[in-house]
Amino acid sequence: MEVLGFHGTYYYKAEKIIREKHFTYTKRPDHWLGWGIYFYINDFSAADLWVKRSSKYRNAKTPKPKVGVLKNTIKVDEKNLLDLDSRDGLQILEDFIKEIEGARLKVVLSDESKNANTCQIINLLDDDIHVVKRTFSENPKVKARYAGTIKNCFDVVQTQQLCIRDMSIFNYETLSIC
Repeated sequence: MEVLGFHGTYYYKAEKIIREKHFTYTKRPDHWLGWGIYFYINDFSAADLWVKRSSKYRNAKTPKPKVGVLKNTIKVDEKNLLDLDSRDGLQILEDFIKEIEGARLKVVLSDESKNANTCQIINLLDDDIHVVKRTFSENPKVKARYAGTIKNCFDVVQTQQLCIRDMSIFNYETLSIC
């Protein structure tokens, strides 16, 4: 699979990532596709909005930090991709969950956070899964913005995301700031 990915961050951080050829991330328990670096597929605006909606940006003193959206072509072999938009990908995940349950591994799932549950399970996947992909419905604020113009065509605004779990597949040489 080959896609154009966009990663939202601050401009000074984008420059540092390009200069050092290295991403860092916080291992939060609620990362919906597990731990890794997240990209929006073919959607510059989603990456830009993600930064502007973040609490760090909204609470920053004026002037707001400059946004820097990183752009890169991301290539991954199909055998190393877990595509949760496909029935096959969902079946792989379901089979893995059954395997966890059968092995009686100590996994405590939350009744309140699907993101925390998904993060926990995906983080247990085999290291051969380098990238996880999924389409999500946008939050209600974004949906409301488009409600008047496209409500008779589509039910929701959706965005495709992928999480790169293994950065060894990432080509820093073609990374740029939009």
